[in-house]
Amino acid sequence: MKDFDLPDVYLAILPSYIDEYGNGTELIDLDGNVSYIKCSVKSCLNKTLKKYAVDLSAIREKYAKSLGIRNSFPIPLARDFTLIQLKVRIPKVAKDTAYGYICYEKIKKIEECASFSLVYVGESNIKVYQKKASIEKHMRDASMMKTFFANLDSLNYDDKAMYNLPATKADIALLYEEIVKIKFKIEKM
Repeated sequence: MKDFDLPDVYLAILPSYIDEYGNGTELIDLDGNVSYIKCSVKSCLNKTLKKYAVDLSAIREKYAKSLGIRNSFPIPLARDFTLIQLKVRIPKVAKDTAYGYICYEKIKKIEECASFSLVYVGESNIKVYQKKASIEKHMRDASMMKTFFANLDSLNYDDKAMYNLPATKADIALLYEEIVKIKFKIEKM
C-alpha cells in the first residue's frame, strides 16, 4: 500500500502483525486513533524522512557520532517532533523488525513492569520491551540532539541571557567540530 498518506506529525509508528497480510505498521495519530498500514515501519519512516527532507545517514554520521550516540539515535524532524527508537515487540520471524518509533515530545510517563515497560504517549500507552533506564537514556539522547539542533539556529545577539547558561554536550560537540575545521585549515597553509 504505497499510496498511503502519513500525517505530518504522529505519536508512533510501530511494527504490527496484520491479519491476512503479515508484517505491517500500526500508526497512532495525535488524537490517539490507531490505523494499520500494509507496509513496513522502515517504509513509513522513509516516507516521513522524505516529507521532512531529512537525510538519516547524514544525521548518523555527523551528529549522532559527535554526541557519542552509537545505536538507535533520535531523529529530529521538526522543533516539536523528534522520533526515538524503542523495542515494541518480540518478532515471530527472524527478519521482522522489533523496533518502532515514538514521538519524544509526547511521552508523558514511563512505568516499569516485570518484563516490559509501559510508555504513556498522548492518551495511549505502548508496551516497550526495554527497561525504564534504557528508555530514559534514549530520551536524554533526544534531548541532547534537540539542543544540538536548537544551537544551529541563527544566534540572537540581543539576548544576553543565553550566554549565562551552562555548556551542554551538544555545545561542546559543536565547538569541537569547529576547532577541528579551523585546525585543518591552518595545517593546510
